[in-house]
Amino acid sequence: MPPTNSSFHLKELFCYYLGIGFIIIGFVVLTSMKKGMESKVAFLTANRENEENSLKATSVIWWIWGSTAWGIASMFLVVCIIILDEPQKAIPSTSGENDFPS
Repeated sequence: MPPTNSSFHLKELFCYYLGIGFIIIGFVVLTSMKKGMESKVAFLTANRENEENSLKATSVIWWIWGSTAWGIASMFLVVCIIILDEPQKAIPSTSGENDFPS
């Protein structure tokens, strides 16, 4: 759930939903393409000397690179969401008062 802190600005809320949307949409796209990539890999392993293999191998390689990039970007967005969710813990108070409960 998005934070309900009153100091949470519209920009941070937009980043929160953008990150969650990126992760969910990317996961759906990757899982929907998984079967097609598995069949291409099976075709490539069965027909190693075929001329058509170059195009299929290139698409599989690009799918692997895309999946890796999506995973790295998703991890970065999760870390950013966690940091945005806890701004009070990341920035110490400058008021000079004790922030800890008595």
